Amino acid sequence: MNQSADSSGIAPLQQNGITYSDAKAKANRLNEQFVSVFFKDSKSADTDSFIIKKPLPEMDIVNITTSTVAKLLQNLQTHKATGLECIPAHLLKVTADKAAKGL
Repeated sequence: MNQSADSSGIAPLQQNGITYSDAKAKANRLNEQFVSVFFKDSKSADTDSFIIKKPLPEMDIVNITTSTVAKLLQNLQTHKATGLECIPAHLLKVTADKAAKGL
């Protein structure tokens, strides 16, 4: 059997002596591993274990001015990837003064 990675970039996986080479089986094995590591009870994994039960301390009020936002926008690194909004950093940078008012 060829042990090189397939188009997904993941080599075949082995668990309990069984080799998994198709993409769906590998995804299931990796998901099982993730659940076993990050959840206390992997049989009934749910997000309740992540809920914070004790109250958090209150935070002081933070005042953010338009000029502060504009300064941050003007200092964006234009060679970096866009965020979730897909707005190019160059566009935010050149329109910083006007864009800051809306943010």
